[in-house]
Amino acid sequence: MSGWASGVQARVAEKVPHAIYIHCYAHRLNLVLIDCVKNLDELANFFSTIQTLYNFISNSNSRHELFVKSQKELGLQVLELERTVATRWFYWYRSIYKIRVRYEAILAVLDSLSESTNEASMEASGLKLRMESWRFIFCLFVAEKLFIQTNCLSEQLQEKGISIVRTVDLIRSTKTNLANMRADSEYDKLYDEAQEFARKLGIHVPEVSATVGISRSKRIQQTSNRLKE
Repeated sequence: MSGWASGVQARVAEKVPHAIYIHCYAHRLNLVLIDCVKNLDELANFFSTIQTLYNFISNSNSRHELFVKSQKELGLQVLELERTVATRWFYWYRSIYKIRVRYEAILAVLDSLSESTNEASMEASGLKLRMESWRFIFCLFVAEKLFIQTNCLSEQLQEKGISIVRTVDLIRSTKTNLANMRADSEYDKLYDEAQEFARKLGIHVPEVSATVGISRSKRIQQTSNRLKE
C-alpha cells in the first residue's frame, strides 16, 4: 500500500504528483500498540506463548482434531484459535478471547499430549506448565481488558467515511476508558476475576496479605512479585 516503488502511494503519485499520502490511522494504531507490547517483557512472553500455542495446535491435523474433539466433549461450540498478525490488531484481541473461553479444552488437549510418548509430548508439557501459571492467567485478563478498548477504536477507525472530528472523539474516549481502568476499584475487580478463573480450573494462586488499606502502588508491586513466583 505505502511502498515507494510499486505501492498504491507510488502509483497515485505518478498520476497526481501533488497528492499527499496519509497512512491508515488504524494501521498506525496497530503498529504503536504492538511496539508497546514488545517493550513489556511480561506481555511479550505472554504473546510468544500464545503464538507458540497456535502453531502447536493449529499447524498439526491430528492435534487440531484433538482440540475440536475436546471442545465437543465439553459441550462447547467449536472455535478455531487465532494467530497474531503484526498488522491486524483484531487478530491479537481475538486470540486472547478465544484462549480464555476455550481454556479448559486447550488444557485437556495439552494434558493428553503430554502423557503420550511421541515427540510432541515435551512441547505439550511445557505449554501446559506455562498456561497453568498465575503469571499467564493474570496477563490474559489484563491483556483482554486493555485490548478490547483498543480493538474497538481500531475497528471504528476503519469505517468508511469517518470524519476527523469523529476520529478525535473516539481517541479521546478510548484514552478516558484506559485512564479509568487505572482506578483502584478496576484493578481489584480485574484481579478478583483472574483469581476466580484460576481457582475454578484448580490452578494455584499465590496468597498475599489482605489489600485493605494498602496503597495501589504497593498492591501493584505485590502482583508483580506474584508473577515472578
